[in-house]
Amino acid sequence: MGIILLLLIIYFYLFIKNDQSKEYFIISASLIIIISNIKFTGLFYAGIFCLGYYIYYFINKIKNKDYKPLIKTTVSFTIVLLISLLIVGSNSYIKNLITKGNPLYPIIGKDKVDIITPQQPKSFANKSPIEKNFYSIFSYTANYATTFNQGTPKLKIPFTSNMNNELLSIVENTRIGGFGIYFSGIFIVSIIVIIIYIVIKFKNKEYEKLIFIGVPFLITILLMLFFGESWWARYSPQTYFIILMALYILLTKESKKTFALASILLLLYCFNSTIIFRHMVKTKIPISGQTRTNLENLKNTTITLKKGGFAGVQFNLLDHNIKFKNKEKIKNETPLYIGKNYYEKKV
Repeated sequence: MGIILLLLIIYFYLFIKNDQSKEYFIISASLIIIISNIKFTGLFYAGIFCLGYYIYYFINKIKNKDYKPLIKTTVSFTIVLLISLLIVGSNSYIKNLITKGNPLYPIIGKDKVDIITPQQPKSFANKSPIEKNFYSIFSYTANYATTFNQGTPKLKIPFTSNMNNELLSIVENTRIGGFGIYFSGIFIVSIIVIIIYIVIKFKNKEYEKLIFIGVPFLITILLMLFFGESWWARYSPQTYFIILMALYILLTKESKKTFALASILLLLYCFNSTIIFRHMVKTKIPISGQTRTNLENLKNTTITLKKGGFAGVQFNLLDHNIKFKNKEKIKNETPLYIGKNYYEKKV
């Protein structure tokens, strides 16, 4: 979802700068439809980032009394939104509206399901969104939660690591330090670069040049301040965009010093990502292979599955014609999906 959101931010900005471009409109519209139907949070993020640019566009058009393209753009994207929700998203938004009386069930509403609180560290219970973000970004990488693996995030000095311990916590949805072991240091450098850029543009009264970076940067900071789930990397791809904003600023400056800084930042960025990629390949591919082997060995049999773990594994069982029943406790626990799902091995 993060890549689609990034592309939407770029192309929607390009469209408001050239609202006669059919190409930018079609790409922006397509991205809105796609992201709105990947996750409910996709609809939220698409709405808030596009709204930021639209407010600038609206003010600019009203100021210049350029009403015709303003009306055309507003109507066009309203139609895009309706298509996204009522036609493409009918299986989720309309179905939820009919069955639950709420198109955004179970995220909001009186019957909403709180999926975040049990998944966050217990120490986050009474913390504000900005406090959660601070501890999530500037702590050792860990996977603490309220319902399992309880622990308290421990702050560290940026660009330092406890590599062996932190690697053990890197999974597909790491909660603390989820953007990578060295992200905190890269984040600080990026924030400094962006702030200096904004100050210089304000000083030189180059307000137009501030819009592209300034709008998404401001929205991202506001989300960190007020959006309760923004601490978890899984739900906040926009936090990573701060690094990309800094790289864009540095790489578009015709200066050897800024190019050198951009090169260093890019190398750190790649190194940080490579650590995650290498670890995931090293650990997840063997687990995936073992899971396939387990499923093949159990094909056309009946097993007793321990409750909990990945619910999706049950669909894998059905695909392999494996009948199953769930129990709270089982004997001879044997991993089906290593570390997540267990079944009772017959002896």
